[in-house]
Amino acid sequence: MRTRGQTRLTMDRRTYLTALGAAAAAVSGCSEGDGTETATRTSTTDGTPTPTERATATAQQPDPTPSVTNAGLLLDKGEYTSLGDIDSVGQGAPLVVGVEYDLPASGGSARGLVETRVFDDEGARLDTNTREVNVVADGDSVSRQAWFAFDTTDWTMGDYTAEVLANSEEYDTSISTEVAFDIVEPLGAGEAEMYIEEFPDDAVAGEPFDWTLGFRNRTDRDSSVVTDTVTLDPARADSVEVDFSYHENVPANGEIQVERDDIRINRPGTFTYRIDEIDDEVSFSIDPPE
Repeated sequence: MRTRGQTRLTMDRRTYLTALGAAAAAVSGCSEGDGTETATRTSTTDGTPTPTERATATAQQPDPTPSVTNAGLLLDKGEYTSLGDIDSVGQGAPLVVGVEYDLPASGGSARGLVETRVFDDEGARLDTNTREVNVVADGDSVSRQAWFAFDTTDWTMGDYTAEVLANSEEYDTSISTEVAFDIVEPLGAGEAEMYIEEFPDDAVAGEPFDWTLGFRNRTDRDSSVVTDTVTLDPARADSVEVDFSYHENVPANGEIQVERDDIRINRPGTFTYRIDEIDDEVSFSIDPPE
């Protein structure tokens, strides 16, 4: 392959010998052999290089590539401090994949996408979640975080893989990594403890209040509290089943707190708040209105 600045000189050996004779070899830029030679840098009598010089090929630098610096499961959406704290979730609880990545920039911006694909143990793709990226960049790259949530209600218990992909639009380069996880049986009776972390001292019937409920995992496995109803049992009336969901991932031998806002109970008194799936309950009191 000829490169820029490279010249190939060819001489016919018979013409060379006939026209110049043996003495010409002392002043010619060609050598004997097959009659061809690549020109090299020579100097004139005043030391100035001649126009012919050997070309050197410059190795092409590869385009910048994104990098995934960390990826794993989160306890909940946006809770990046819990990245990698769990390896499994209970069936019906949300699967939240978190990723920390670097995206190369060009012209003051970084554009591309981050995507998570979920596969079962036979390699069948179950779901895909994609997030486009277009952010201002001051340097050669930007560092970002993203999360991707999936509903596991219809997934069977077993082994799964989440493939996390980061792609740069400017350079058309990408990188991927995999996160292995399990869908397991949700926490059952005796496997989780429920407790009140915070409750207002002045909760009044008919007025909204906020409270924080805690869940403690008593087992050695990462799993989840999964329920779509709770039982509210007034001390002096019949119990009521309320549509209230808890789909909470809890690490093995760990605990979490769940904040609930604008709760309203219209009757004063003492109440028992029960989740049948874990066979546990808490109690609280609501004051009458003034």
